[in-house]
Amino acid sequence: MRIALVLLNRNEIEALPQILPKIPVDAVERVLCVDGGSTDGSAEMLVQWGFEVVPQAAMGRGEAFRIAFEILTDDVDAVIFFSTDGNEDPSDISLFREHLEAGADMVIASRMVVGAKNEEDDQVIRLRKWANLAFNHLAYAFWGRGQRRITDAINGYRAIRVDAWNALLPDGTGYTIEYQLSIRSYKRKLIVTEFPTTEGSRIGGTSGANSVRTGLRFLRLLLREIKWGRP
Repeated sequence: MRIALVLLNRNEIEALPQILPKIPVDAVERVLCVDGGSTDGSAEMLVQWGFEVVPQAAMGRGEAFRIAFEILTDDVDAVIFFSTDGNEDPSDISLFREHLEAGADMVIASRMVVGAKNEEDDQVIRLRKWANLAFNHLAYAFWGRGQRRITDAINGYRAIRVDAWNALLPDGTGYTIEYQLSIRSYKRKLIVTEFPTTEGSRIGGTSGANSVRTGLRFLRLLLREIKWGRP
C-alpha cells in the first residue's frame, strides 16, 4: 500500500524545528506539505528541509484536504493528515499504516478512547471536550447505530483511503471537513477504526479556530447532513 503524509502548515515557524525531526518520513511513500498562506518563513523552512510544498490559495482545512487529494489521488492509496502546530504526536504516523493495511477505510487518532490524553483533561472546565463528545453522540445517534462508534468524530488527525474519499464526496469547509467525513462514513457504512493518541500543546503561534464559531459551523453542517441525506 502506498501512503502519503500531508503536512498542514500555516505560520508554524516556532513549532517546525521541534516537530520536523520527529516525523518518520520513512513510514510513508510520499510527503506533501499544503501551506495555507504562511508569512512567517515556515513554508520556506519546509522547502529547506526538502519537503514538497504546495501553496493553498483559498483558506480552510477543507480546501487543504481537497488540494492534497487532487495532487495525490493517482499516486497513492491513502493519505494521512498531520498538523504541524504541536498538537499531534508524530510517533502515531506508523499506526495509521497498520490500521489501513488491516482493512480500515478511515483511521482516526482518538483523544477520547481509553488510554488517550486530551489537552483539556487536566482542566476542571472542559468545554471543547464536552462539545466534542456531544457532536460524537449526535452523529452516532442519527447515522451510526449498529456500527462501530466513532469516539473522536471531529479530530483532524486521521487517515483516509483515496477510494473512500471519492465515495464520500466531502465538500465541508474549514474544520467541518473532518466532522463531515465521520458523518458520511457512517452513512456509507465504511470501516472506521481508532487508536488512542496523546494530544500535545500548541508550540508558539495562535490557533485560527474560534471555539464558539467552530461549534456553530459543526451544528450547521450537522443540520445540512440531516436535510440532504446520503452523500
